[in-house]
Amino acid sequence: MSPLLEEAQRVHEVAGLSDRTIAAATGAKPSTVRGWLSGRSEPTGARAERLIELAEMIKRLALVVKPESIAVWLMRADPRAGRREADRADRGAANTGASPG
Repeated sequence: MSPLLEEAQRVHEVAGLSDRTIAAATGAKPSTVRGWLSGRSEPTGARAERLIELAEMIKRLALVVKPESIAVWLMRADPRAGRREADRADRGAANTGASPG
């Protein structure tokens, strides 16, 4: 299995993110994400970069947030930015150094 597919599965399993949530964060369709999770296809280009950024966010969040709370944290609105935290990966903003709280 490729490292990108392993990242997709890790994000799905560790953080309990649904295919829809991963899709929203990466700019992919839920059916595309299901393909990644089943190993039928692999992310490329900007979606691969966004998946890597999402995986890094999950890795950092897992240090300070219970795994079952990660999905809730990602889907919460950030009033300062006017968008959800999950949207940060979609905009390539995972490495801003922002704290998860």
